[in-house]
Amino acid sequence: MKTTCFFLIVLSLCTGMVRAQETAAADVATPDSRSSLLRVEAGYNVLGHHPHVGGMLQLGYEVSLPVRRVNLALGAQLGMYHAYDLREWWSGFHSTVFEADTHITPINLYLGWLPLCKEHHRLLVGAGYSFAALVNVPEKPRTLYLDHGLLVRAGYDYVYDSGFFIGGQVQYTRYFVHSVTPDLLTVGVSLGVRFK
Repeated sequence: MKTTCFFLIVLSLCTGMVRAQETAAADVATPDSRSSLLRVEAGYNVLGHHPHVGGMLQLGYEVSLPVRRVNLALGAQLGMYHAYDLREWWSGFHSTVFEADTHITPINLYLGWLPLCKEHHRLLVGAGYSFAALVNVPEKPRTLYLDHGLLVRAGYDYVYDSGFFIGGQVQYTRYFVHSVTPDLLTVGVSLGVRFK
């Protein structure tokens, strides 16, 4: 009888401890652990050399993936990169033609880790794959081709109570198929909204 009572008391204590741990784990779940983001990014390719300069405009969607003790995010981007020779634009646009500039339309997928994931602050570090469609470079005028490569990404967002956010990001993309496709190291800003 004493052994049975002792066993029931120990079992009750263990059950209570497990429930307390589950509650504590739920309490430390980050507010951003089940959310998605819709963002617009504008960036400048710092690997470009004067007077040949270029910029990137991207529309992205990101979904947070809560994993035990790790906050991950899966993202997709559709972008447009355009680089041109400033001398042609300054000369009154008359000598600028589409085929003389660099154009890339990338479709990117990435997986990121969120080391900082709080109500107002998000920091993401990630890597992924980039498929470049409709690539056009001055070395191959009047030719459109495909390329693909890898990307690494880092970004910070400040999220307001309304769900809108502003942030900054750095993204490096290295393409492998055609040597004339430029590497992109874009630094820029982003705006968007977070959905819970």
